[in-house]
Amino acid sequence: MKNHSTHNIFLCALLTALLLVTFFLMRIFFYLTYREIFTEVSFTEILLSFVVGVRFDIASVIILCGIFFLLLLLPFAFSSSPGFKKIILTLLFVVTIFALLMSFGDIVYYQFVKRRISYEIFSLFTSIPEIATMIVKGFAMQILFAIFFLTIFSFMYWKAVSMYLTAKKRETGKRWLNVVLFVC
Repeated sequence: MKNHSTHNIFLCALLTALLLVTFFLMRIFFYLTYREIFTEVSFTEILLSFVVGVRFDIASVIILCGIFFLLLLLPFAFSSSPGFKKIILTLLFVVTIFALLMSFGDIVYYQFVKRRISYEIFSLFTSIPEIATMIVKGFAMQILFAIFFLTIFSFMYWKAVSMYLTAKKRETGKRWLNVVLFVC
């Protein structure tokens, strides 16, 4: 059971690192998209904003993935079965892709209202066809970047998952090396 727990802790740590890097890259994309807005902001203020953003990202990852990670770390026999892990990790992937799509949508939304999206997201669902038409016509480059970004994220996510679903016995040092190399 100890090997199972250690194995799943490393998987959760690896996915957390992947999500933190992904959210950080989304923040950089937002900054680069609207850099003209930040011309009067000093470099230290921008740097501080990125540091505070990492704190927000950590909270977001915990909220987004916490229940899935808890399910993977349950000390029961069923939680070590490959089928259970695949279901949980697939659900986590779907939730994460939805969150990333919302983040890309937020970048487009900012252009129109000059603020980040909040509760009005629920009212936007009623006009999805009009919004989709507008986005496809006016934001082709952002859509291509989002598709590229989501493809890379998907590849890395499933690579990390398959690396740990198929792993039999590895030394702890080798696992740490894999985590460090994957994040770099």
